Amino acid sequence: MYALCNRSPFPSEYAAPTLQSLSSALDFLLDLAFRLPPLLASVDLVTQSNQQKISSHEEIIQNITSLEKMLKSWLKSFGHSAGLEYENPENSTWQEVVLSFKRVQEKSVYDLTCEALCRSCLLLIYQGLVDVYSLRSVGDAKRRNLLRVSSTCAEGLYHTTALLAEVAERPVCKAVATRGPLHFLSEWCLHSGDRVGAKRCAELTASVQANAPYLHWGAVLPWSLLPVVKVPR
Repeated sequence: MYALCNRSPFPSEYAAPTLQSLSSALDFLLDLAFRLPPLLASVDLVTQSNQQKISSHEEIIQNITSLEKMLKSWLKSFGHSAGLEYENPENSTWQEVVLSFKRVQEKSVYDLTCEALCRSCLLLIYQGLVDVYSLRSVGDAKRRNLLRVSSTCAEGLYHTTALLAEVAERPVCKAVATRGPLHFLSEWCLHSGDRVGAKRCAELTASVQANAPYLHWGAVLPWSLLPVVKVPR
């Protein structure tokens, strides 16, 4: 979570040895997630320096697109609320999302936390592609398609986060499980100028915080992946 939020690799001197979990799906997802921060750091380096070297852009796009395909494959194979973003009207409230979810199936906090991590990584990828493409002369159709895909991804992450807030019964668990996804959603809304999305994130955040006013919202962020520590056998 530190690496994703800071868009750079976690300092190796503070990293603990990698241990395999009891879930191959989780191990694969975490491996993919750890590949993303170095790519985001490359995107930031290119965009902040406003580099116009096309070869650098192509290499970044190729690497980040490859990771996108693997994350989408993971989501297709192991996602538990996949497709809900297409069954609900865009910009639906979190209450409407929860009602729709109850008509589908029930999943655990662990399942949805894994899915939220995957969708968060995808959203960061699309945000990075938008930034890189902004430095290049690309057709309007390609740019519109990328923005459409980004918006669809953000909508899917919002739905998954709303479901997490419903499935997590205890106030602390709600806060821990939703803090990370809400952070990335809010960042995307700020980046894309999505006022409606920002308002929905604020409403869902207020709902979660109201149940645990004793928690420091900022301090919860590093613990957002805690629900994946306990892996079901």
